Amino acid sequence: WGAWLKGKNAAIPELVKAGCDFVVFSGSTVLTAAVDEKTGKILEVEPSIADTMLRTTGSLPVDAVFINDDSVGDGPLTWQHLMQFQRCAALLTKPLLAPVPADAGPEELKLLWEAGVVGAVVDTEGLSPEKFKALRNTIGDTKFPPRGRRREKIDATLPRPQREPAVAEHEEEEEE
Repeated sequence: WGAWLKGKNAAIPELVKAGCDFVVFSGSTVLTAAVDEKTGKILEVEPSIADTMLRTTGSLPVDAVFINDDSVGDGPLTWQHLMQFQRCAALLTKPLLAPVPADAGPEELKLLWEAGVVGAVVDTEGLSPEKFKALRNTIGDTKFPPRGRRREKIDATLPRPQREPAVAEHEEEEEE
């Protein structure tokens, strides 16, 4: 089990003592609130985070990154969401977690998986136990492709200069 701190820093020691497996915290959480080595650390970031900031998470002492997109709770997943998640996954070296609506189906879950999302975060506030169980069954019954997610290396493509064809120089014979 885990806890989402949402800016609350003082509760971390109590959560660790209670046996919390992981904590989700934002970039505004104070560094002195660091948890012990046994407790997982998940950094929450906004989908609009700059690419350079997202890349820096690779060297931070966190176990995963959660892209918190509040618009996911407003309705179904969209292509815009998928593009945001895929962009983040391409820039991250850490596992990516993303919000998923409680009524997500197997097709949506597979698309998220293929985009690089390895974990679903579901808002359970107001969610009936039956609906939660149905989502859990959907996740459990979905056949995901093998994890071998391709990591495409992004390189610049530069034009190759065209070689000028060798021009035969005609040597004019000098008349004497």
